Amino acid sequence: MKIEVCLSTVEEAIRAEKSGANQVELCTRLDLDGITPPLDLVRSVVESITIPVKVIINPKPFDYHYDKRDMNSIISVASEMVEVGVTGFVFGPLDNNKLPNIHQLADLSQVTRLPITYHKAIDESRDILESLQILHASNLVETILTSGGATTAVEGLQTILKMKEYLERMNSKIEIIAAGAINPTNLEKLHKALNLKHYHGRKILG
Repeated sequence: MKIEVCLSTVEEAIRAEKSGANQVELCTRLDLDGITPPLDLVRSVVESITIPVKVIINPKPFDYHYDKRDMNSIISVASEMVEVGVTGFVFGPLDNNKLPNIHQLADLSQVTRLPITYHKAIDESRDILESLQILHASNLVETILTSGGATTAVEGLQTILKMKEYLERMNSKIEIIAAGAINPTNLEKLHKALNLKHYHGRKILG
């Protein structure tokens, strides 16, 4: 399995790599569910570790609806991050129907040409499985970060399992990244139940 650590400082990134993380997701203001980190921090983290660095793209706390001005800023910031060596983006735009905004995903994909992880915004969508179908059909995302619509991965386990089974039936290339209070105590249990390739957390390595 691949372990992804969510973090917000250079020191945490160095510690995560030393502890065995396979990649990191960089963001700031984890108390606000994670917002886009400043470019200087992104550069410092990329220069300090050798494992892949994904960056969350979300300029507004707890809000995944973006207007034209938001998207112009998102594209500009993401383009700068490509230049400093990030390996992917975590981005979860929702449209007015609370479903994945495919047009905005396409805009980011076309400009950056880097893999996109659809953010846990899918857990805030009006229907997780409907959103999953839309993302599968779009061919725009590589992975989906989810707690199965619950607060934790343990609580959302059955929905995560349904998501995985749907993608397998569709022969989809999309991989699920389970997230939500995953730690060394429950990781083995979750993996036994889900058998995913990816797990994500702030304290996933202790």
